Amino acid sequence: MQCRSLGYSTDLAILELGGSSIERRSNHWKISSPHAPTYYWGNFLLADSLDGDDAVHVWREQFARDFPKAHHFALGLDDPGQELSTLRGFHELGADVAAMTVLSCSPGDLIERGSDAEVLRAFGHQEDWTQALELGVVTRGDGFTEGPYRAFFSNYLDMQRSIVERDRGSWWGAFVEGRLVSQAGIIDCGDGLARYQMVSTHPEFRRRGLAGRVVAAAGRASAEIFQSQTLVIVADPDYHAISIYRDLGFVATERQVSIERVAKSDQPES
Repeated sequence: MQCRSLGYSTDLAILELGGSSIERRSNHWKISSPHAPTYYWGNFLLADSLDGDDAVHVWREQFARDFPKAHHFALGLDDPGQELSTLRGFHELGADVAAMTVLSCSPGDLIERGSDAEVLRAFGHQEDWTQALELGVVTRGDGFTEGPYRAFFSNYLDMQRSIVERDRGSWWGAFVEGRLVSQAGIIDCGDGLARYQMVSTHPEFRRRGLAGRVVAAAGRASAEIFQSQTLVIVADPDYHAISIYRDLGFVATERQVSIERVAKSDQPES
């Protein structure tokens, strides 16, 4: 499948590996994951463009037709150059419009960073994945309550693990005294592309260089195992992690535009 956006093309490749359905329509892609109904970005539409004054109405109705049981709204835009000012109408839906930064790097250009991690390795045991779940819950975003997020992330990790166990990716962690404190997945997307997944570090162990070291190790392993030529990572331009990736040698290549309305059940309690 071909998308203009490097971010979304690697997203769709990973979703397909995880068992999601990718359907091409006349002017958009429909991505559905019946095995993960609460995964917003496994159940979304990816529009070629959002032209026209009635774009909000058109895509709201299209999403309702394609996902009649969904309580969320998720729409991606396969146009890295879209001006965000033209998407203001989606705020009427109570939706957030985001523009993430897509960065890429050649494995050979990765810059090694030191840290005080005692063990840095790929996952190989059930306990590793159990700890990955707990780390993911601890580092979840502020917009999600623990219960629903735990259910989502458990399902998400199951999908990622199935890809890893079919030798299409690997999951790496930094362990301090046997405790997983930083993690990053990397998936072979084909055509020499590899995409990072869920880079996170426990709050108690940040600012020690752990995330950078895990990302670098995963990237080098991907080049060796999958012959990856381009490593892709997506980051919030306003979050500190993007500076870690830049320090490792990653360079911004485009924006990834998304529109999301969170289900009421997933909103934090007041």
